[in-house]
Amino acid sequence: MGPPKAFGHHPDGPAREQVGQSPIVLHSPKDRLHRSTLCGETFSRPAQIEGAIGHQAKLQRIPTHQVCHASTIRPKEAHGMSAQRLRWIAFWLTALAALGLVLTGCGTTPAAVTVPRIVIKATDYAFDAPAQVNAGLISVRLENDGQELHQAQLARLQDGKTMDDLQAAFAQGEQAAIALLEFVGGPSVLDPGKSQEVVLDLKAGNYVILCFVPSADGVPHLAKGMVRPLQVVAASGQAGAQAPQAVRSVVLKDFGFEMPAEVKAGQQTWEIKNAGPQLHEIVIFQLAPGKTMADVGAFLQSPAGPPPFEAIGGMQALSVGKSAWLVLDLQPGNYVVLCNVPDSASGKAHAELGMIMPFTAK
Repeated sequence: MGPPKAFGHHPDGPAREQVGQSPIVLHSPKDRLHRSTLCGETFSRPAQIEGAIGHQAKLQRIPTHQVCHASTIRPKEAHGMSAQRLRWIAFWLTALAALGLVLTGCGTTPAAVTVPRIVIKATDYAFDAPAQVNAGLISVRLENDGQELHQAQLARLQDGKTMDDLQAAFAQGEQAAIALLEFVGGPSVLDPGKSQEVVLDLKAGNYVILCFVPSADGVPHLAKGMVRPLQVVAASGQAGAQAPQAVRSVVLKDFGFEMPAEVKAGQQTWEIKNAGPQLHEIVIFQLAPGKTMADVGAFLQSPAGPPPFEAIGGMQALSVGKSAWLVLDLQPGNYVVLCNVPDSASGKAHAELGMIMPFTAK
């Protein structure tokens, strides 16, 4: 048997019927199979194979006889798929891969925006705090650098009202002043040397920072100078931060707390909501070893000697429907929560009307 007959014609390759020079040769006349002399694989339909080889040779500017069909057509696909169709499949696969990269980029989650923080330092009897902040979520940290208990109540003046209006209202009485304000929370009562952080959602407007805690002489600290204005301005073009993730929601209402009697110790965030219908706050005391809620009640009625608790903070008063976030680091032990806001009808503290309860951190 002589050398196999070659087939195909290409300007850079052998002429049809030229013997021994083409990379595609007749392998089995009976089965109509052909074989590549470069890679040794067998194929049917030689015309499509040769066309693919010629196309690749043109693109790469090399002689046809140096191009193996295996780089253009996979053996099992040669039986029923043309080179042109394969090129279309390759094109669409590339396009789909590129589209997948674009879609992946579009779906990328943007980096979380950090909640901005301000620090308020309390002394006897003044606040050191910024004069202006941006509207939106803001972390407020109170540090008690004084020798007495202090708090930082943030409240927004009604539109059109001024600090002079507020001062005149306080001269008429606490309830008259409260009527001019929208209470948005703030770090609650702290012992000297302690700190407390809360997260508030402030809208633009004129605010005031107040300390209602009375000194031993019965005069509230705000009457001694613990009043500071704060301007909240709209922040255009800034992405808003996301609200903190709270482990629980504590609801304040007339006159009680909706919260569990036992919580986990450690760092945690509570969302505080005021369901009303009056102003409410949540003050947290950590009981001294061996002390009970009865000891707290007795001390509040008639303060004498060292208190049976430590004041570790809480959330200052919220107007009805308002909410804010309280950041805590609870040590294992026994605690009491209470509300000291005066009742609008009787003038009694809400704690005297039943808004006081114990809880345990374990």
